[in-house]
Amino acid sequence: MMKQQTNRNACILNVGYYRTGSATLAKAAELVGLKVHSCSNHLMDDDDKDENVTGTESLKTLLLDPLQAVTKWWNQDNGKQEMERLVQESDFVYGGFVPWLVMLPDKAFDTFCNDMKDKHGVSIQLVATRRHLSTFLKSELHQWVIHDLERKAGLDVTERSNLVDLLSTRALMHAAAVEMYTAESLLLEEMDHWPKKLAKLFAASADVKETAWADALLQAGKQNESPKLPLQGVLLALQHQDSESSTEQVFQQVDELLQSLKQDGLCNMIIVLGVDGDSVGKPTIDSLVEHIQESVPVFLATANTKTTDEDSSSSVCRLWDSMAVVAFDNGADWVTPLELGDKIDCSFHYRAFYRAFLDVSERLQCPLGFGCVWWSDKKGKRAAPVIGRSHYEIFSGLIAVNRWGACNNKDFLLYLHKMYLRFEASILVQEAVLKTAQEISDDIPIVEVEPSSRSVNGWLDWRDWLIEDVQPVRKFLSAFSNAELLLLDVVIPTYRVDMCYLERMCKLKVPAGLRTTFIIVVDNPNKLQKMFKAADSQEAAHVMEQHLKEVSGNNICVRCNPVNSGAPATRNRGLDESAADYILLLDDDVIPEDDLLFEYEKVLRTCDDSVVGLVGMVQFPRRPDLPMIHAAALTCPLTGMFEIASHSSFEYPAWGITANLLIKRTKTRFDLAYTAGEDVDLCLRIAKETGGKFMSAPSAKVMHDYWPGGFFAIIHHFYKWALGDGVLFSRHPHNTYKSWPNCVEFATVFLSLWLPFLIVRHLSPLSLLFQLLGLFMVDLSVDLSDRAECEQRQTLIQHKFPWWYYILAQAISNLYVIGFEIGRLVGNWSRGDVLRNACTRYEWQCGRIPNLRANVQVIDLFLHVEFEGNRD
Repeated sequence: MMKQQTNRNACILNVGYYRTGSATLAKAAELVGLKVHSCSNHLMDDDDKDENVTGTESLKTLLLDPLQAVTKWWNQDNGKQEMERLVQESDFVYGGFVPWLVMLPDKAFDTFCNDMKDKHGVSIQLVATRRHLSTFLKSELHQWVIHDLERKAGLDVTERSNLVDLLSTRALMHAAAVEMYTAESLLLEEMDHWPKKLAKLFAASADVKETAWADALLQAGKQNESPKLPLQGVLLALQHQDSESSTEQVFQQVDELLQSLKQDGLCNMIIVLGVDGDSVGKPTIDSLVEHIQESVPVFLATANTKTTDEDSSSSVCRLWDSMAVVAFDNGADWVTPLELGDKIDCSFHYRAFYRAFLDVSERLQCPLGFGCVWWSDKKGKRAAPVIGRSHYEIFSGLIAVNRWGACNNKDFLLYLHKMYLRFEASILVQEAVLKTAQEISDDIPIVEVEPSSRSVNGWLDWRDWLIEDVQPVRKFLSAFSNAELLLLDVVIPTYRVDMCYLERMCKLKVPAGLRTTFIIVVDNPNKLQKMFKAADSQEAAHVMEQHLKEVSGNNICVRCNPVNSGAPATRNRGLDESAADYILLLDDDVIPEDDLLFEYEKVLRTCDDSVVGLVGMVQFPRRPDLPMIHAAALTCPLTGMFEIASHSSFEYPAWGITANLLIKRTKTRFDLAYTAGEDVDLCLRIAKETGGKFMSAPSAKVMHDYWPGGFFAIIHHFYKWALGDGVLFSRHPHNTYKSWPNCVEFATVFLSLWLPFLIVRHLSPLSLLFQLLGLFMVDLSVDLSDRAECEQRQTLIQHKFPWWYYILAQAISNLYVIGFEIGRLVGNWSRGDVLRNACTRYEWQCGRIPNLRANVQVIDLFLHVEFEGNRD
């Protein structure tokens, strides 16, 4: 720094406008030895001090009404006192509200200058840096994006749309005010002339020669220079149907699209036209390229889009991929595929996308261009992607090479969204509204297309590929940040379609570390259609989805089976709709705790990779007036797995019930051969295929009320369970073992032997009834003889009841078991497995209890199994 002898009786104020070289001049003044003060900016987090305001309101007021803003600052915010201090302490002051002093009303600034001269002996001199208006506006707009000033100022959509005009009007007002105060010699426009003018201006306050100023300006260089504007690549596909349009129509559509893109005065873009190989060199294409080149750089990309019917859906994505590679190879920072006929209903789309990518970059501390931002349709949903350069650097295109030839364009958009959602890098820009060609031509709402169903090959399996394909994205980001969200969807199959239950589940609070969609699959299309008075079940599903979104505020997806398909198929459809890493299965008759998802997140964040699922707590209610039939269901061994998560001996259960079961995403689906027991089979197959294990999550609770109806309704429920779960015996024979006959098997043999005597000898049926009753009483006595088990059942009920209550509850519980075993026998009969499965038991704990198979007591040929640990 050159030391100069300065005169403290003079102070230079730079009343030049922002982004006109004021920081460069200040740096040069500092280098020649002047004491420089830059008015600080309380809104900005970095070192750029151009916009000196003290709050959001001041920033917005300074844009819309600069006269009001500077007057308030001067009179109410101690601006005058601050300037008095700065003028006495500094040789050179700039930035903040200094440029606006010339706009103070009632010649307040003149009075201030005179007072400083008369009272303090300080002479104020003015200088004003200036740039060409168009150059200044582009630089100023860039700064508003970089520093997020549109958000900080709280501008609404209209004000953001008119920002260029507002800035232009403000600059012209400022220029007019400056010219009233400064002579021509004090206006600094062309930088080549600055040294001579500055030497003359500063002669009174500092002995600084023209050569010194020239050296200082050269050394200072450009201060606060804006970074290079990102380049937007617009991908415009000219597919086969476009050739049928007249040349004039194509040119008109291109001009309209370019005009809507250029509404954003900051937009820096190139156009990439996508054509098939046969179209290259045709006069129409060549003329179109020449026409576009007059205003925007344009490139051609080709791809073979002539495909068979089987893979025709992939042609659009292949063309997108070819165009994107050309755009990125020519420097694009992000690309967006558009179509002829699209209309952009946003005059600041480029600024909005730029800011969205900056938000991602700043949050993840990664390069600009990571992630995918989205145009919005008129309903506020994702319309078209804006894909950042990092995606190209990771995959060498839009689509990974190993996925070529299996790409559906609609599913590809979902694939992109889910890929970057986990990193909070899939951003919907609500203000950037894109009206597609279909919306404009039809003038009707777009029919929402459901994601493709699963396929054994092809792109339709993208949900299963996602976990694999996200690995290179995670690797790329790991060099900058380890922040990652968990994708966890909730799948709820429903036949009852009870909105009270469904609304409560959809209102679950979602933790900040999760991204969750509630997927409801209705398996009762007729009821759904009647409930919402819709033309068909699909329309009813859409109405139901909108309703649940409104009441919950969460992401909701409702689907409806065309016909009743059963629980396994309905759950499978829910799994197919999800692209999350984890899926939480809930039954439609449970009441979840408010913190259910928070508790699952806690466990998922701490468990290791060997855990492939979590078994939540499904709790039955306890009441002081609990009906006996419900106490019987609570203490029945058939319901032991509902609350298995709370038992210390089952930290790693073999399976859990689908009322509250979380599974890691795999390709395994429910087996449609089951009408019950499919949850057991699914868990066992997932564990076998992955080599993983399930873990209890006792803090993740849902409440499951008792089944409606009386005794016979409940026993019929257990009967239906056993009708279907017998398939487990043949699918998982390693979990079966032989034992003595149970009550039902013994009674069946007993009846088959005694029936001839009843017929031939005309024995009374009452004698048979009494013998069967005696059989039941012996079985009941065995259960009641175990005092420890009785006390445990009493503890399980939690409330105090008379002694006879517990005895009768146990009797009813044993009847439930008999109903269950009858269902097992009938199911085996229907499948032709009666002899093969005779006296065969299924070990429901699947080896989790040591020596369970050997731990039996035989009393009068009745099996009594002690479920050690099953009821802590």
